[in-house]
Amino acid sequence: MPSKFLTDFTVSASPASFAKQVAVSAVIGPLRFAAREKQSLVAAALTIHKQWRARVAALYASGWTLTTHRDARPENAPLIGNSRKLRMFNCPPLAVQCVPVGVPCGVPTVCPQCWGREAIDRWSAMDRALFGAPDCPAADRKLVADVALVSRRLAVRVPLLDALGVFAMPAYLDQRIKPSPIKGTPAYMLPARNAEFRGLRQAGALGGLEVLRLEPRYIPDPNDPTVKGISGWTLEARQILVVPTAAVAGFLAHPKVQSPHQVKARAVAAVTDRLALAKLVGWACEYTPHLLYGPLNYTKGTYTYRRTRRLATRFGSCFGLPSAAVPAASSLISTNEEE
Repeated sequence: MPSKFLTDFTVSASPASFAKQVAVSAVIGPLRFAAREKQSLVAAALTIHKQWRARVAALYASGWTLTTHRDARPENAPLIGNSRKLRMFNCPPLAVQCVPVGVPCGVPTVCPQCWGREAIDRWSAMDRALFGAPDCPAADRKLVADVALVSRRLAVRVPLLDALGVFAMPAYLDQRIKPSPIKGTPAYMLPARNAEFRGLRQAGALGGLEVLRLEPRYIPDPNDPTVKGISGWTLEARQILVVPTAAVAGFLAHPKVQSPHQVKARAVAAVTDRLALAKLVGWACEYTPHLLYGPLNYTKGTYTYRRTRRLATRFGSCFGLPSAAVPAASSLISTNEEE
């Protein structure tokens, strides 16, 4: 990509905000840890932006259709030839204010920066439900009910191919998210989430958020130990459940909450501040570093599995809590929200 088409972003500010904490917990922290780099937030945000550009270039060189799709508008074809690739190159850094502002590329299935913005959107919905309208005075933005947050994690191993030699992940995902899954869920699959959500409501949950996460498992190439291939996947369901504080102990012991696939379910201390919620939503929406650092086939496969499926969802009627009238969620996505 000629440099004249690349936007040179300059960080103008990095104000403290809860939205930034979501971005740090969901994206910047995991990538900074995976790269084993100790950097400031601003430096880490710019490093991720640079690495994303390198990833897009590698995907383009491999012939990935998302980056090779050409803009149909004739006036753009001679100039840039590929508007999607250019938008991905020029996706603005996350969690900082930049000049120019920039336009997100809109590929949150793989782009770490848009992934973080999507996580912020999910946090803002829970934040509104639990703490009221964002335009309230800071002194009035307090918990609107006596509730606690429970984090719950389910996980199953998914083979790369099933017994028929077909990629197995689509069947595992569809079994979890489809409204009418196949009858008799196999024991090695996660149960249908609609049925599980009903059980969680019966156990006492007022509502919650679930995010499905795909993590690859690698095996070295027998001919070249330095090359790793995907041998399978780990499919996680990360949940944040809103439960009345007085009912937490009974909820955790309830049969509807127990699951053979459950890795951990624990009560986070009763929510008294917005920072705890921001960190927890960041955990649920954690970016997978392999999308940026792993084999290109993993990035392509993840995009294919995620792009037509709703891997994140909320349940409960606004978590069963009273809430003031609030502006549209789209107006709260920006990571530049000042608290």
